[in-house]
Amino acid sequence: EIENLVLLPSVSLAIAETDGHSGADLQKCLDDLANAVFASITPALIENAVVRHCTRRIDRFLKRVDLGEVKSVADVARQTTGQLAALDVNTIAVKARTDIRDAITRRDLPALLACYDNKGLFALAAVHLRRNKAKDFESWLVRALRNQKAPAVVAAIRNSLPTLLPR
Repeated sequence: EIENLVLLPSVSLAIAETDGHSGADLQKCLDDLANAVFASITPALIENAVVRHCTRRIDRFLKRVDLGEVKSVADVARQTTGQLAALDVNTIAVKARTDIRDAITRRDLPALLACYDNKGLFALAAVHLRRNKAKDFESWLVRALRNQKAPAVVAAIRNSLPTLLPR
């Protein structure tokens, strides 16, 4: 989720510093946010995230099914069946569930954010980093990014994004 960017430690740090946190107060702010994130995760939410992950992977897989040289319905059926056989939903689910649980066990926030999608985490960032509601935090963030009012936040977000190369 794009909203998860603000929860990455480097971005959260920049936001908290921009809001005036420093020293022990800064560390407490970041620790409280991480604790709130990990405490918010329930088995049901993990399972919901795993289901969403599986559906996205299936959707991506189906978009890549190649039916290029088919000449009959039988060819379509054969090609589709053959390619779908490579799709193992249970393996995808087990890996997603394991990745989430391992990140929680290690309390590895970046690893968790890479595999766990929950838009509610943005509201936790709003409360812990800026003492705002999610909508107000979002408005502040948009203004900060557009107007370069928080250059450290902009730099932290840019540094967290992958470099895109033209093809």
